[in-house]
Amino acid sequence: MHPHWRRALIGASAGFLIATAVLLIDLPGIPGSHSTAYILGGVVIGALVGQFQWTRAVAYLTLAATIVVALLTLTPVVDGPVRSWIRHDSLPATPLDAIVVLSSSVNRDGVLDVSGTERLLSGLAIWRRNHARLLITTRVEDRQGGRLITSDADQRALIQLGGDTAAWRIAAPAHTTHDEAMRTAEILAPASARTIAVVTSPLHTRRACATFETIGFHVVCVPSEERGYAAYSLPGSADRVRGFFDWLYEQLATIKYKARGWIGHR
Repeated sequence: MHPHWRRALIGASAGFLIATAVLLIDLPGIPGSHSTAYILGGVVIGALVGQFQWTRAVAYLTLAATIVVALLTLTPVVDGPVRSWIRHDSLPATPLDAIVVLSSSVNRDGVLDVSGTERLLSGLAIWRRNHARLLITTRVEDRQGGRLITSDADQRALIQLGGDTAAWRIAAPAHTTHDEAMRTAEILAPASARTIAVVTSPLHTRRACATFETIGFHVVCVPSEERGYAAYSLPGSADRVRGFFDWLYEQLATIKYKARGWIGHR
């Protein structure tokens, strides 16, 4: 076979694999009804790119990446690790000292992002059930064009929908989960005498609660409702990819926290 045709064939194969992987991941904006067009486009573009000398190396890397994507999306290989990483403790019958709701981020309009909203709504539901003495939220802030934007206003608006803000406290400043734990300890000193519920996103629960426990809190760990994807059942390829990357991020972050002594080595 002529070298040009060989490189074109390798490139077309790589393009086919890339297009297939993109469809398997189920990225937003990639409608399934046009899957044939995406695959055909991948083959054509791959054949054209295949004329470059380095195509073979790219093709091998593409093959390896496609195999990984197929394992993550088409098999339940990630289901067990993702589910087992979520920590969910039972609420006690007696009122807790505080419900601590961790923040996520805020946009330029001062509105909480989806994760921050999910966490706060879940925290409010738990607060209503348990009748804890305090509700503590952690402040997230962003500086845009010399203007400081915080989560306070949107958090207050959501809390007011569920009741009185008299028992609401803000833990700040906090830029990491460790900061959130430290600021909470300042409000509830001594931490060793306090039992709290920590409410955060499902895959964040294990690291977050361990961080608060290292400081001395007795922690009841509560995952918030996850509306971005089905974190417990992982029924589709998109759910598995989201769950895997959340899990992977938490593994790396846990290693970092252990190295800094922010959580124990257990």
